[in-house]
Amino acid sequence: MAHSGQQGEMTEYKKILIKRDLEMGVVMTVFRQKAERLTVQVIMETCQVAWTRTADRTDGVLDLFEIREIRRGRNSKDFERFKDGKDKHGENTCFTIFYGSQFVLNTLSLGADSAEDAEKWLIGLEMLRKETLAAPTPVLIESWLRKQMYSVNQTKTNSLSVKQLKSL
Repeated sequence: MAHSGQQGEMTEYKKILIKRDLEMGVVMTVFRQKAERLTVQVIMETCQVAWTRTADRTDGVLDLFEIREIRRGRNSKDFERFKDGKDKHGENTCFTIFYGSQFVLNTLSLGADSAEDAEKWLIGLEMLRKETLAAPTPVLIESWLRKQMYSVNQTKTNSLSVKQLKSL
């Protein structure tokens, strides 16, 4: 029986499916001051990862181009705060995103509900990180402009006041 391509090779269709799933988002445990169940998703048009408690309010975002490393397992201090036995996330369902500047790294430590979800996010985030770093300048400018527009238009009215336009 012949294989159509190498085992480690990912088809364009599989990449599209992974991107779609990351954009749809999934509820994960976010380990910060406390462990919280939040929706984590990738916002493709602004090239950001966002985590939210409710659909209308974003708790935090990070830019894909700020990601320095993605580590498998419980490899951050965030996880150590929750070693009381209540957290049931194993090594194969946890990962940490290290992001920020070279001198100030922040962490986003996550626990997925399954090893399959964790693996999908690990593969997808690394793929998107590489794509973002290799993106041509016009794509980066468009992403930046979208971020600026969304930050000004917090009310989601699809219109800007003169005051908002001046601040932009």
